[in-house]
Amino acid sequence: GLLDMMDEIYGFCDGDWWSDFERNLGKIDVMGYAQQVAIENPVELASDHCDSTWTDAQIAIENKMTELKNSLQACFEEWVEQLNAPSADKQIYLDSADAKFLVFNYTRTLEELYGISESKILHIHGEAGKGETLIIGHGKTIENLHKEYPTPSDLYHQGKLDEETANSYDIHDEMAWDEMFSQVSSMQKPVEELIKQHKDFFKSIKGVKKVCVYGFSFSGVDMPYLAKTVKMAPQAHWLISCFSPKDRNRAREFSVKYGITDYSHIRLSEVTNPMQLEIDYS
Repeated sequence: GLLDMMDEIYGFCDGDWWSDFERNLGKIDVMGYAQQVAIENPVELASDHCDSTWTDAQIAIENKMTELKNSLQACFEEWVEQLNAPSADKQIYLDSADAKFLVFNYTRTLEELYGISESKILHIHGEAGKGETLIIGHGKTIENLHKEYPTPSDLYHQGKLDEETANSYDIHDEMAWDEMFSQVSSMQKPVEELIKQHKDFFKSIKGVKKVCVYGFSFSGVDMPYLAKTVKMAPQAHWLISCFSPKDRNRAREFSVKYGITDYSHIRLSEVTNPMQLEIDYS
């Protein structure tokens, strides 16, 4: 099943791993796993079909990673579809009169619980119940992956490995490495493409005076959306909900990195009426 595949490829995936699984999708020992598959699928030099076995490791990686991605996508979409409807007693105050909403969590909570018009809402990663392919993924480029998991060629160009050793690996291993890098990089969430695709939405928030960030984990995967919002609304006051000290630290780091000095932190569980939005918990 999916859990067995995840454990095989990523190592043991416990509850903490799954709590931020998109970020962790990029934390895979690319070279280690490719080497493991290469060892399990050696070139059969004595075989009459020796030439065809040079690609065995590459094909094995392609098949395993394709199976993993398809299974993960299907299980994730099934999980989203079976989520319970949000409870009215956990409803918070939203001033939706002149607001636009950028939603990351795939659900129709704003439409169904708050009665907000679909014209005001962008489900940038897809919307549950619409038969859409929901968008998931990590935030690492293939260049990032090479920096974290350098090949012998990478190490040679960094001056950390001599040329003879770097060239001692055969094409069988190199094809396995290349395939693994390609497969993992294909799991990157196309954030920049999505920002361009939805440029009209981001134009529509130009110059807004208040930005509310509710239930956001500040995962690096989705940070470009907030960076774009900073660019579109440089004078805005930011109201950021923080569930834990870890969230608060991430929110502060975000504010420092993007030069936001006009911000407040709140506890989302306490925002049940308009008056509480004036409380500064920072």
